[in-house]
Amino acid sequence: MLHWVCSLSPPCNHQGGAKELRVKESDRIETTLYNLKQLGAEVEEFEDGMKVYPMTKINDKAKLKSFGDHRIAMIALCWLKDSAAA
Repeated sequence: MLHWVCSLSPPCNHQGGAKELRVKESDRIETTLYNLKQLGAEVEEFEDGMKVYPMTKINDKAKLKSFGDHRIAMIALCWLKDSAAA
């Protein structure tokens, strides 16, 4: 959920020391960045985390994926709700 907040708030946000996120139900770093890029965010991927720059515009045509991971699905719903409200 942290990435949802970070994607909406300046300045850029960096999360490191989270290598364990790569071995959950999905690679949560890779899948989160995939969805953020679909939404139009500028991101950087690291072995143990990511950097997310605030989105200035949300792509309301984005097709987000859950990758079979319930936490990725929940965050995708938050992003879609925000894009619908914008």
